[in-house]
Amino acid sequence: TIVTDHGHSYFSKSTDSLSTSKISIPWMIRGKDIPATVSNEITENVDVFNTLAQKSEININGIETDSNLPEVLGGKKARNFSFSESFYPTQAYKSIIKDQEYTFNFETQYKANDNGYFKLDPYLCSLKKSNSSEEVINDNLYKKYLQECLKKANKCLNNHEKRKKIISENPEWFKMRLKKLSD
Repeated sequence: TIVTDHGHSYFSKSTDSLSTSKISIPWMIRGKDIPATVSNEITENVDVFNTLAQKSEININGIETDSNLPEVLGGKKARNFSFSESFYPTQAYKSIIKDQEYTFNFETQYKANDNGYFKLDPYLCSLKKSNSSEEVINDNLYKKYLQECLKKANKCLNNHEKRKKIISENPEWFKMRLKKLSD
């Protein structure tokens, strides 16, 4: 059994899709050879894939994925941080990196067009202590996390043609989503 959700923000008043209450995703897994334990290991939703494959004894060698088997479940290497992003037509591209101590925020200053294409420059960034508004000066960490955000944002831009096709095939869903975002 595995249980996860897109955050536990049922009572949150935040409209920020990358707020802690919306990206802090507790998940529970139960099954054969899974120890009863609690862990604060950093994971991402994509890690569910490797977890299910490994615990189901499915060979996924040769499949390229960003998924990571958490150490607590037998993985070889823990994540150092989690990465979340939000990009929708008519909204700014936003991403956030969270580690055990810091939060790095990245946001484009221009909103995406109706097809989801966005300009990467100019952008704003901040590095703060987690759960604090206190900005931190740590040039090495700032540069590392900025490069990670730029790499992921460029990956989104490289997938722009795929997005245009998906949008053209599902125009009503995107209209409905845009309406929800503007409400």
